[in-house]
Amino acid sequence: LYIAIGVFFAGWIEVSCWILTGERQTAVIRSKYVQVLLNQDMSFFDTYGNNGDIVSQVLSDVLLIQSALSEKVGNYIHNMATFFGGLVIGLVNCWQIALLTLATGPFIVAAGGISNIFLHRLAENIQDAYGEAASIAEQV
Repeated sequence: LYIAIGVFFAGWIEVSCWILTGERQTAVIRSKYVQVLLNQDMSFFDTYGNNGDIVSQVLSDVLLIQSALSEKVGNYIHNMATFFGGLVIGLVNCWQIALLTLATGPFIVAAGGISNIFLHRLAENIQDAYGEAASIAEQV
């Protein structure tokens, strides 16, 4: 019971630290972005920054960076540590099931990769639809 509680708190602390790291990195990126924008000539804003496209694009990019650093990196490290720890425990206790897990692992990874490709294409289609809707709304 104490081991399970310790593992829970260790995982919680790990993910929390990655979330804090993502927050700090995005704060630095935002502040540097504001500094760069303030150093631009006024003609730059006449041609490129007339309707907030720059700000919305940078905010979406910063949110992607924050999501990648906060959630994905921490979860990846946590999941890989859990997988290898479970594999070692499985090899020690019941090596036949551990070998079966190793044999089916590549298929699970391939299925995740294929679904990731479809989700990426869907996100691109959604982004294109939002861009088209924004242009129609701007024309109206």
